[in-house]
Amino acid sequence: MKKLSFLLGILISFFFLYLAFRGVNIAEVIEVIGSAKISYLMLGLFTVLLGLIVRSYRWKIITSQYKNLPLKEFFQATNVGLMTNNVLPFRLGDIMQAYFLAYKNNLSKSTVLSTIVLERLFDLIFAGLLIICSSFFILLPRQIGRIRVIVFMSVICIMVFLIFRSKERFIGLVEKIAPSDKIRNNIKRLVENFYTGLHLVKDKKTFINAVLCTVVLWVVYVTTAYLCILSFGLKLTVFGAVIIQCATAISVIIPSSPGYIGTWEACLILALSIFGILKTQSLGFAMVSHFLSWLPVTVIGLFFFIKSGISFKKIETQVDNNKISAR
Repeated sequence: MKKLSFLLGILISFFFLYLAFRGVNIAEVIEVIGSAKISYLMLGLFTVLLGLIVRSYRWKIITSQYKNLPLKEFFQATNVGLMTNNVLPFRLGDIMQAYFLAYKNNLSKSTVLSTIVLERLFDLIFAGLLIICSSFFILLPRQIGRIRVIVFMSVICIMVFLIFRSKERFIGLVEKIAPSDKIRNNIKRLVENFYTGLHLVKDKKTFINAVLCTVVLWVVYVTTAYLCILSFGLKLTVFGAVIIQCATAISVIIPSSPGYIGTWEACLILALSIFGILKTQSLGFAMVSHFLSWLPVTVIGLFFFIKSGISFKKIETQVDNNKISAR
């Protein structure tokens, strides 16, 4: 099953890489990459690091009512999780991120995992709202048209609402189908812990602070995208950087091989086509921006991972035995 999942991720990435590189002269792409101004990319590295700090702080805000931990704990776990997504397929880094924080601080893994789900929902909903607002000012490609985004966002919101309201139904279902008391109690404990994390944002102050932090985070993200635009001398405004960042957010949702290879490039090429940017230039831009995002988090995450002494084998064993639950 693991090999099949990995193979499927590779095939998805190859498909999107084919779309990205189809009809492109590789020599011209290399020339485009070579034309990038390093000074702007160095500033981009700084904003990427700043984004990691802001992202970690938002996670700390979401988790604060459950456990008030130092920011460094969230920063380390965030980087380790993102690093894992860069080297393993199918967003296994989200599980690693939860396990890393929970393991180091003696927390419920299922509760911590639910706070990561909340984090992803904040970003997904914010990106969807930006795309919908953008659709009133520019003509989006049919692949990400306004109606499709509205339908997608509506489905997400309905699912989130139903999940929040379905705790008792989940527990009731467990009571009915669990084959033994031991299994029933374990699953009920996992569900209870998971909902503990989800309900952390029901506090008005926590929710508002998390939303404000998400706005700041996206300002940092858009700034990074705009610095890449300046590096390549593209005739785009900050508004173009917003569209690019939304495309990036979509690209990392699609299951693929490690590091979102292929999906990132294909989505950015599609986004830049809105502004009439040639595919060769778009591909060069996408490859450099991808590397800019990939490099610092992978290096930092790998450092913290090695320092912690936790191994991928240990995580894999925990998942296989269904032990990602309350301690």
